[in-house]
Amino acid sequence: MNINIMWMKGIKPNRRQTKQYLHRESKEYRQGVDKKLHAYQVHVALGCITQGLIQHLAINFTREVLTGFNGW
Repeated sequence: MNINIMWMKGIKPNRRQTKQYLHRESKEYRQGVDKKLHAYQVHVALGCITQGLIQHLAINFTREVLTGFNGW
């Protein structure tokens, strides 16, 4: 697969901010869009999981976190 399509550098400009008709595009282009959306979803999901773990540690292990913290 072409790396430009994977990162959507090769996306066609849409000046009017209207819908894109992906069914009219090539299969490779649609796969690039799907990969980009999947990457966004994974990034957001991992961020939420990480934030949840940090909150869990802060709430349930406050003493341990503060004793191991040496400051900025």
